[in-house]
Amino acid sequence: MKILGFVGTAKNTGKTTAALHMLKLASAANYRIALTSIGFDGENIDHITGLPKPRYYAKPGMVIATAQCCLDYGTAQYKDITSIGIRTILGDIVIATVTEAGNVVLAGPNRRVDLQPLLNRLVDMEIDLTFLDGALNRLAAMTLADGIILSTGAAFNEDIKILTDHISAMEALFLHSQYSGKMPENEVCIQFLQNNKTIQILSTGSVLDENTLQKIEEWCEEDEVGDIFIPGVFSPHLFKQMAERYAFKFKGKGFIFASPLNLLSSGSPEIWQSCFSDLRKNGTEIRYLISTPLRFITVNPFFPKYLQKTATYSAEYVDKKLLLQLTQNKIQKTPVVDIMQPPHPGLLSLCQL
Repeated sequence: MKILGFVGTAKNTGKTTAALHMLKLASAANYRIALTSIGFDGENIDHITGLPKPRYYAKPGMVIATAQCCLDYGTAQYKDITSIGIRTILGDIVIATVTEAGNVVLAGPNRRVDLQPLLNRLVDMEIDLTFLDGALNRLAAMTLADGIILSTGAAFNEDIKILTDHISAMEALFLHSQYSGKMPENEVCIQFLQNNKTIQILSTGSVLDENTLQKIEEWCEEDEVGDIFIPGVFSPHLFKQMAERYAFKFKGKGFIFASPLNLLSSGSPEIWQSCFSDLRKNGTEIRYLISTPLRFITVNPFFPKYLQKTATYSAEYVDKKLLLQLTQNKIQKTPVVDIMQPPHPGLLSLCQL
């Protein structure tokens, strides 16, 4: 089973539009499809702006995994509704097969530890392709995806330069290689590795304080060779502080992180990109335990404009052709498309489907 993750840089950047387009392509290719989410998705009106939103639409035979209470809020009809023993803040998660086409509301588990058994159940049901709707503040679970489709747009920032700088920094995080050595003995704590063996270990998984920074600095004597494994979600500002203070000691060494998604959950991709660029110039390698591929990027010219006189929002747009062109010029390796501006490259092929 393949798992496609869909993530937006902000609300209204086109994540659901991209997912619906891929759903149409995958359905036409006769994939057996399941839909789930690590957040909540399916409302037809944005609760903040009051503007209409695209909704997931499921055809007969598709499978959805969502909180049981959400089954009553869509128009699709179901059979074989089965609880799988996972409970969230919205209640029990169920798996159901669509019998009559209609809109669906998705609210699946948002923790990796809960998502994995759900995906295992979908494998047992002989699902070919699962769509995993995501959110930037809950990206750790997205490391289970076989690839990510990242959506950005003017709803993130109407200034195209700021928008393209941000998405370029995000893309850069996905371009580092996967760690190919022996897995660390402890995957939740900071540690220093030499020759694939743990030499030093801390009780924390995050760079949280001055003492932790100092301990890492002590590991990095100039004649030592090895890798520093940092698994947690932590502040890029603190990492920047450490990288600038001890850059000369990191020469010839490497940093191993859990995944690019963990770094995106931590904060500013621009800071990560800047730090990593400086470290690599100094001979410091950056790698991941899980190197989740970025399949393609979508851009959306829409943004909600606030109208003070009426305290409402209106739908506005930046120049769609300029947005697409400047984003494509800025991105290094990843294909960039506007779902509403065909023709597109073979998107299923880009996702290795």
